[in-house]
Amino acid sequence: MANEERHCFITEWYDSHAEFKRQYQLMHYAKDDTIEMYDIKNKRKFLNRTRLPQMPEKLLIGTKLSIHARQHCIVDYGDDKTRKEHTGYNETTCGIILEQQYIGKIIKSVLNNDLKVTNLKSVKLSDQLQSELAISQSNVIAIQVTGLQSREKFHSLVGQTPQVKAAATLIEANKYTELFSKRIESTCTTATGATCAIIKPHAMKNAGEIIDEIIAKYGQVSAIRLIALDRKEAEEFYEVYRNVVPEYSQMTDELSSGPSIVIELTSDDGKNLVQSLREFCGPPDSKVAAAIRPKTLRARYGSDKVQNAIHCTDLDTDGAIETNFLFNVL
Repeated sequence: MANEERHCFITEWYDSHAEFKRQYQLMHYAKDDTIEMYDIKNKRKFLNRTRLPQMPEKLLIGTKLSIHARQHCIVDYGDDKTRKEHTGYNETTCGIILEQQYIGKIIKSVLNNDLKVTNLKSVKLSDQLQSELAISQSNVIAIQVTGLQSREKFHSLVGQTPQVKAAATLIEANKYTELFSKRIESTCTTATGATCAIIKPHAMKNAGEIIDEIIAKYGQVSAIRLIALDRKEAEEFYEVYRNVVPEYSQMTDELSSGPSIVIELTSDDGKNLVQSLREFCGPPDSKVAAAIRPKTLRARYGSDKVQNAIHCTDLDTDGAIETNFLFNVL
């Protein structure tokens, strides 16, 4: 076992009671995909060697892991060997999607080429930004992609798609990255009658397909954003279900286990989008959905009541509240 391949990382967990970030050393063993952890401050073992139920394919800086109901985030490499062997995997590039019907297609293409979507946001460009970026429209979707040779790969993937602009240089990628800052206005409307959808972490592998289907049905989305909720934020979002839904704790675990994609839908013709999206998503329990409404999103992309692929607004009055929290407050 002495020569067994392993990688070392540093993780952080925010202790909300002590209001303090605690650091741990995480060892990952490639042979059996197990981990063990050590408490750095107290100099003692924190976790015996074990396999996580939901283990990411690759551990990178920024990866979130749910361990004993605590959300740990990898913040650094733990030794030079790990750092050297992972060099390049955090290379990041950016692009701008000009037409919404390409969002899902681009996401699928990225995932199929061993890359990750690490940021996504629909934004309103000022006249000055439009001029600087040589774009003739105000509403666009900025996308950030990470992985080995991401700049070269992503530029090659979208090279023949005029509706998508990919950064060709590091300088251009950095310029596009500025679109994710809070000072750039989101396209979120928080309008009365708006409804909210969240593609949950476990279903992110199918995010491209789900987005394609939503846009195909509703024509367009008013706002979209990739977000990674921590446990406290997930609890706050799901507060209405506390002491009401037995799966509340598992639901917050799932929603805070990794990145999600949030979507806002609005209507100009007075249609009840809240009810429409609920019907499109299907019954909350994916097993029930598969039995009685097999064509719905939850039936096809979910597995049970917790991992049911997508959250959607329950009440007609809650859509604007949910989108405001997810797009503007966080």
